[in-house]
Amino acid sequence: MPPNVSRDGLSPTKEVRFPIRFDLSDYAAWMEGFDVFDETESDQVPKGKKRSAAVSTVEGFLAELIAHASGDSQVTAADVHELFDRVPALIVMDGLDEVGKQGTRKLVIREINLFCARGSTYAVEPRVVVTTRPNSSGLPEPDEAMFEIVSLSPLDHALRDQYLRKWCNVHNVRGNDSRTLRRNFNQKVREPYIGELVGNPMQLTILLYLLRQSGDATPSQRTELYDAYMAMLLSREANKHPDSVRRH
Repeated sequence: MPPNVSRDGLSPTKEVRFPIRFDLSDYAAWMEGFDVFDETESDQVPKGKKRSAAVSTVEGFLAELIAHASGDSQVTAADVHELFDRVPALIVMDGLDEVGKQGTRKLVIREINLFCARGSTYAVEPRVVVTTRPNSSGLPEPDEAMFEIVSLSPLDHALRDQYLRKWCNVHNVRGNDSRTLRRNFNQKVREPYIGELVGNPMQLTILLYLLRQSGDATPSQRTELYDAYMAMLLSREANKHPDSVRRH
């Protein structure tokens, strides 16, 4: 076994950090006054008063997120500051492209930049990752002086195979199950329209889930395959916005 690969096939962690991930669409809605932590069936949670700039910081949002997740109603922005000062952290801010309103996007970007600037005062500066689809609307983006821009390119054959093996390891698909899934995958990608999809990490992931669920019964015809893709995407969205999926 190569020295830089662990028994589960994943690279070892060289630098341990406390990880936090959140959706920027939730952060934007929280700034507008919505209770994004309400876990009722309805996605029409009543809107409260819009939060002022003084309390709509990233740390303020993370305080409520941590309080909600831990069941401790006493977490404050000051506690979050102390946490980041004591513990190296990795903060993933996901889905900037889902913040589409110009005014709200501008406020979110301002707070991201301010959060990163404050991070330089900690003993170990937090690593911040912001994910987004390409911006074709001229919406504000994070400060390029603070962020390194990394763009995803289509997966080549070698990276695709590496991704497939790591996906199997992460999802505990091993032995005969792993070989069967990889065999089915190699058969499916011979179809030209499927071969075009698997260069995209998200589309590849959906295909692997379908193969794991249905095996040889995974649709090979274009229409049936796309129907299965849409069903999986709607299932994902139904967990986040059940009322919207039911209505529309």
